[in-house]
Amino acid sequence: MDRFQIAMENTAFVNAFWVFVGIVAGALIQWVLNYLTFRSSFRRARRVFYSEVLINWRELRSLEIRLKQLRKAIEDGTARAELVSVDMSRFAYRTIDLLINSGNFHQIFSPETMSKVFEFSSVFNQNYGNYSTGRIRDNLASEEGLAAVSHLSLILDALENSKQYLEDVSVELRMPSPEKIGNSEQ
Repeated sequence: MDRFQIAMENTAFVNAFWVFVGIVAGALIQWVLNYLTFRSSFRRARRVFYSEVLINWRELRSLEIRLKQLRKAIEDGTARAELVSVDMSRFAYRTIDLLINSGNFHQIFSPETMSKVFEFSSVFNQNYGNYSTGRIRDNLASEEGLAAVSHLSLILDALENSKQYLEDVSVELRMPSPEKIGNSEQ
């Protein structure tokens, strides 16, 4: 008998061999399933964040129209302080924390874009909207229309810069430009 036949007749060796094959196959299957789950989660995270980009794009456009109307009313002298409102409550940021906690946020975006995301969310939120409303109302009440227009111009400049930010985020998400989608809805 040759060595191979002797080894194959040894049931302990055969059992150990098949246990080893089963462990390797199980580990490989688990790795593939984890990879597919992660990839699916990553794609879903990108789509969810992109939907917020679109919401914020629409809200930026709406806010821009309202602020330009307000600036015109202030310049014309027809704005009343008690009617001034800079509402920024409809900007969406609900997925940022979820993406950060899942680890997807840091994998989707470069450090520069992450910085822009946080900068955008620090300007276009309800707290800043309330601050801006109070400041413009105070300026109008004390008949400082120029200061109110100046503050509105700062917001409009930030708004214009944020449009480019949303474009950059869309590129990193590998999604269509929000401007193209927004224009196709009109």
